[in-house]
Amino acid sequence: MVERISKNRMVWLISGIVVGLCVSQFWPHEPVQASTSDRDTNKLIMLSTPAGLGVEGVFILNQLTGTLSGAILGTRGGGFTHTYLRNITADFAAAGQGNNPRYTMVAGQASLSNKGNYTPGLSVIYIAESTSGRVNAYTFPYTATQRILPTATFQPAATFRLQ
Repeated sequence: MVERISKNRMVWLISGIVVGLCVSQFWPHEPVQASTSDRDTNKLIMLSTPAGLGVEGVFILNQLTGTLSGAILGTRGGGFTHTYLRNITADFAAAGQGNNPRYTMVAGQASLSNKGNYTPGLSVIYIAESTSGRVNAYTFPYTATQRILPTATFQPAATFRLQ
């Protein structure tokens, strides 16, 4: 009888599935989070990234004007509760001196500490500009609320020069 069970493929398949399900219940779970981005070749760069727990923001950089803007949708679907704005041209020294700025933008996750009344969101927006050779990181304030808040300003968090 034992020899017959050990040769039965169906018993081994079911045993493997049961063991796999048991192991998966105790394995550490990590949530999957991703940022997405897209760009119009000459004018706009757009990305979405987490702003808070279960909340995502959308951010747009107009390459012609150097205007970085963004918004976060309220969790109850009542429209955008947070809006952001900053002209980043002056942040990149060579971009404002008659050169045609060439930007690229990505987002990354960050768990930055609060500074006074400023509570940063869960992501940082990184913008590189090729004519100045600089990369700047920008944060944005986020507080969970259903009220429509006044437009806030993106805050520069750090910068470095490309080598």
